[in-house]
Amino acid sequence: GLAGTGGSPDCLLSKPAFCRFLLDSRLLQGAGERAGRPRPYHEAARLFDALARKPAGRNTSAPSVVPAATIDQAVLLVRHLLVLHVSPEEAEAFFMIGLPEAQQIVEALLEKYEDCVQAAKALPSS
Repeated sequence: GLAGTGGSPDCLLSKPAFCRFLLDSRLLQGAGERAGRPRPYHEAARLFDALARKPAGRNTSAPSVVPAATIDQAVLLVRHLLVLHVSPEEAEAFFMIGLPEAQQIVEALLEKYEDCVQAAKALPSS
C-alpha cells in the first residue's frame, strides 16, 4: 500500500498544490471512469487525503489547517495513478508534455509572486 511511505517531514505538498498539479499536468485528462469506482480526479483527491496528515500541534478543526503529504508519498501516488488510469500513450504525453507545462506554470506563478513581494516591499510603510 501507499500508507507506509515516509519522507522528510520538511518537504510537504499541500492538497491544493497536489490538485493543482493534477490539473496543470493533465495527468488524468484521458482517464475514463471505471464501473464501481469514483471519477479518477476524485479518487486521486481521496487517496491524497488518506495519505495526508494534518500539521502537528494544531487545532485540526480549524479551516486554515491544510492536509499535506510528503513529496515521496505524492510521487508514489502519481505512480499509482499512472498505473491505474493511464495508458502507455497517455503516460508518454504526461512525461513529455504535461510535466513540462506544469513546470512552466509553476515558474510563472513563482515569478508573479516575487513581483508581488517586491511591489509590497516598495510600498511606503505607515
